[in-house]
Amino acid sequence: MLRLVYDKFKSLLAIESGLLTTSRLEAYAAAVRQRVPRVA
Repeated sequence: MLRLVYDKFKSLLAIESGLLTTSRLEAYAAAVRQRVPRVA
């Protein structure tokens, strides 16, 4: 029983950390886009 709860918690934590890294990457990309003048 405890093992099941632990596995579920671990996967939830992995999903959450994945979301965090994704949003952090998006924020970083947005900051870079604002900083670098667009040359087209």
